[in-house]
Amino acid sequence: MARLRHRQSASVELNLTSMMDVVFLLIIFFILVTNFATADLPPMQPAEPRPSKATDDERPYARIVNVVPVVETLPDGETKTLRTADHVLLLGQKYPLNEVGIKALTARLKRIKQTLPDLEIDLRADRALANDQVEPVMKAITAAGISRINIVALMNRDGEQE
Repeated sequence: MARLRHRQSASVELNLTSMMDVVFLLIIFFILVTNFATADLPPMQPAEPRPSKATDDERPYARIVNVVPVVETLPDGETKTLRTADHVLLLGQKYPLNEVGIKALTARLKRIKQTLPDLEIDLRADRALANDQVEPVMKAITAAGISRINIVALMNRDGEQE
């Protein structure tokens, strides 16, 4: 009888050196291509600011409505603008911010609108005011039949809204 020989199990090893070389070459290729792609982009030019579309104060058909906030004087002499308004100013006349004052403001605006059909209103209000303080004035302006309202903001010297 022939003896069966036990074969020694052969170990299988994978040589990954060439695959690692290919992977590193691909990584280097993509890094170089990415750097060249960004170098080929044209330089970005910021847009030129357009001239201001702000209107002159000497418009013949414009009127300014000021919503005047309540200013509190603190003990140290500083002033603090509260989130509430006291009255509305139109052509030097005060209108309290209550139902009677808003009705009187609407009537005055209607009379001005009759004499100046192309009337525009520049509405100026302090940014500390709550929306519910300015909204009745806007409703009074539209109730007077004025369809053009310009919201006016005071800009400081840096071009930021005050």
